[in-house]
Amino acid sequence: MGRKRKPIDPSKEWQRGDEAITQRLGEPISNGAPLSQAKIAEVDDALITAGFASNRTRPRNLILAALANTLEYQKTPYKPYVFKKLTRITFGTDRPKGPHQKVHARRLLISALFLAWRTAFQKEPRINRKIVQKDLRTTRTPFVVFAAQILAIAKIGKVEDNLNHYRVHERSVPVVINDDAD
Repeated sequence: MGRKRKPIDPSKEWQRGDEAITQRLGEPISNGAPLSQAKIAEVDDALITAGFASNRTRPRNLILAALANTLEYQKTPYKPYVFKKLTRITFGTDRPKGPHQKVHARRLLISALFLAWRTAFQKEPRINRKIVQKDLRTTRTPFVVFAAQILAIAKIGKVEDNLNHYRVHERSVPVVINDDAD
């Protein structure tokens, strides 16, 4: 026996996959609050200190966009559960407990730093080895000093380790060149 179930209206209970995807694709990457004037001034100071040329608008815009996205990702690293899977609209789950991995945020910001350096100076950035207690007289390269200033704004430490980790990742990803140009 038991009670009689109500009929399910699929249009109210389920969301189609193509509608969910197109809805998410239309959103901007960073829809959080823009950077404060103090953080923008710190980025400008870092660019001037690193010796970027007078035409530094493209590297500046790259870094500011990546920094805004990184800071937003650090606040909410995961989108709500309903945007990940096709489920009932009212159904959801709690976010995982514990600290979240911020590898994606670091990789986004560091890739923008590498690209800005390459476009401004037309050469590959150099990374010095990690400074340890026994060789305190080691000096940092200009790129590492520049990256440390920007990463400090995003509260990311271990500059040399993160830069080397990104470089290893970058070298392991194959570059595909399309030779099908007519």
